[in-house]
Amino acid sequence: MPFLAQQHVPIPTKDILSWTFDELSYGLDKPIYIDAQDPSRYYTARTARTLIRQLAAGFRAIGVRPGDCVSIHSFNDICYPLFFLGLIAAGGIFAGTNPAYTAHELAHVLKTARVKYVLTQPQFLKSVLKATQATGIPRERVIIFNPKGEDAPDGFAHWQDLLKHGESDWIRFDSYNDSYNAGAARLFSSGTTGLPKAAELSHYNLIAQHTLAVEIEKRPYEIRRLVALPLFHAAVAPLTFCTPLRQGESTYIFPRFDLETWLEAQSKYQITELAAVPPIVVLAVNSPLIEKFSLKSIRMAACGAAPLDKDMQARLKKYLKDDVPFTQVWGMTELSCMCTRHPWPDHDTTGSIGVPLPNIDVKLVDDDGRDITAYGVRGEICIRGPTVIRGYFENPGANKQDWDEDGFFHTGDICYVDEKTGFYYIVDRKKELIKVRGFQVAPPELEGVLLAHPQIVDCAVIGVPDPRLKGGIVFVPAIPKNASGKILKKDLRERAKSEMLREKREGDAKL
Repeated sequence: MPFLAQQHVPIPTKDILSWTFDELSYGLDKPIYIDAQDPSRYYTARTARTLIRQLAAGFRAIGVRPGDCVSIHSFNDICYPLFFLGLIAAGGIFAGTNPAYTAHELAHVLKTARVKYVLTQPQFLKSVLKATQATGIPRERVIIFNPKGEDAPDGFAHWQDLLKHGESDWIRFDSYNDSYNAGAARLFSSGTTGLPKAAELSHYNLIAQHTLAVEIEKRPYEIRRLVALPLFHAAVAPLTFCTPLRQGESTYIFPRFDLETWLEAQSKYQITELAAVPPIVVLAVNSPLIEKFSLKSIRMAACGAAPLDKDMQARLKKYLKDDVPFTQVWGMTELSCMCTRHPWPDHDTTGSIGVPLPNIDVKLVDDDGRDITAYGVRGEICIRGPTVIRGYFENPGANKQDWDEDGFFHTGDICYVDEKTGFYYIVDRKKELIKVRGFQVAPPELEGVLLAHPQIVDCAVIGVPDPRLKGGIVFVPAIPKNASGKILKKDLRERAKSEMLREKREGDAKL
C-alpha cells in the first residue's frame, strides 16, 4: 500500500497573478527583484505590477493569443520573472531555454514546445535565427532583450516596444478546473537519459509548489535570497517567478554563476536562505575563496537538483553557524520542483532527502511496476499530488509510460525509506544501476568513496560492458552536466562506447 499524505493543505485555485497581488501583506515600495551587480536597479511590487500589465498589453498587441508559447532565451535578469508573469497575464505559456544550447538543441526545444515567439539577448541572436529558421518561426517574431543598453541590431522588434501599448489586466479565474488546466510554463526535463521532454506546468501546479514548500513554514527572520542558477530551470523558476512577490522576499539576481561574486554577495547582502546544487557545493568547499568570505548571515541552507555526497554536505556545513541546518531536498521538473525536504529547522547529516511535502502520496515499485511499498525496501519512487504535472506536452507515448492507472508519476529514481526516522534516501536512477554478477551496484555509492579523496574534484561512475575488464578509471577535464548540475551520464556512455569501438578497431588492425 502507498504511503499516503498525513497532512492536507488547501491549495488556492486562482490564477497566478490574482493569487500574487490580491492579498499583499508588505509595503508596495519594498525592493523585491534586485540586480545583484547593481542594486540601484530593482523592481518593487508597485513597479512590477505596472510592468506586468504593460507587458500583457504588449504581448497581446504583437499577436500573442491565449495558449501561445513564448521562449525567453536569455541569461538571468531582474526583468526575467516579470516577462514570465506578463506573458501568463496575457494568457501565454512560458518556455525557458538554455542560452548555452547549440542552434540544433534550441531548434529541438522550440519545436517540442511549439514556440511561436522568442525573446533573446543580442549575443544569442545568431543561434536563435538558425533555430527559428529551422522551425519556421518568422523573423519578425524574434524580439531583442537588452536590459542594460547593450547594442541591439537593427531590423528586429525590441522588448521596450512591448511597453508602448498602455496597460491591460490579466486573465482572471478562481476555479480548480481553470487553474489545473491553464498552462503556465513548458519546462524541460533534465535530458540525462535522452532528449529533453516538455513538462507543462499549470497555474495550479506552481501555486501548489509555493503553498506546500514555502508558505506553510513561517520563518522568524526576514528572507533574503540570492539567485545565480539559471531561471529557465525548474529547480529555480517556481521559487523565483512566484514566491518573491507573493511573500515580499528580497531576491538578488545574478546573470549567471561565478563563485567569488556568489560568495561575496552572501555577506554583502546578508543573505538568509541559501539554495545550491552539488557542483556549487563541491566547487566552494574545494576553493580557498570560501575562507575569504563569511556565510554567517545564512539561517537555512539546502541543496537539490542532484544527489550530494554527505561528506561534501558536512564540509560546507562547517562554514555555517552551528544552529543553521544544511539539508538536502529532492524533486524534478515533472513535480514542479521540490517534492521532499527536511522541515525547518530540522538538521540532517545522513544524506537523506527528508520527507514528502503535505498532500503528496508515495509508493515504491519494482522493475515490473508492482507495488512493493514498505520501510527499508528499495524501489522506484512514484509520486501523486497537486504538484505533479498533467503530462508532457504533446507526448502521449511518454505520458503512458511514466504515469500509471492510479495517477502516480514514475520518477525513475530508486529510493528507500528508513523505518526508524521516516527519512527518504535516493539511491540512484533506475536506468543507471549497474548489474555485476547478479548484484545491483549504485553509482552514487562508488562516487561518494571517490570524492572522499582530496585530489579528486569531481567524478561519475557508469556501467560499460567489457568481456575482460570489471572496472577502470578514465581521467577527463570535466564531468558533463546539465544546467542544474545533474551528470549527463548518457554523454559519458556514448564516449565510452566510441572509445571501446576505436580500441577494438586498433586491436583488429594489429592482428
